Amino acid sequence: MISTRRLTPNTIGQGQNEEIAYKIDFTKWCRNGNPPTVAVVQIVDKSNNTDVTATKATGAPLITGNTITTPSIHDLGPDVQYRMNVQATIDGNVMEAWVLIVGEE
Repeated sequence: MISTRRLTPNTIGQGQNEEIAYKIDFTKWCRNGNPPTVAVVQIVDKSNNTDVTATKATGAPLITGNTITTPSIHDLGPDVQYRMNVQATIDGNVMEAWVLIVGEE
């Protein structure tokens, strides 16, 4: 669920051996009933503000109606915070939601 731009819950814990694809509902931003047409997901390691999408995400985002399913997120370091940015193009506007994911042992 989107609360302004930051997703709720605000922080998600994910085990270092888990692989999870997250579902984000963009209905709140879909004016005129038009669903997202483009989705982009970025994973940023907050310890050094480095884009780690290439090594921490597998696959491509999937759009189903107003929901975007992220690529599978994996291999997160213990006690490392990652910011997952999810962009959606809706009616020609690029909207972005984000959440913090913390790697757990």
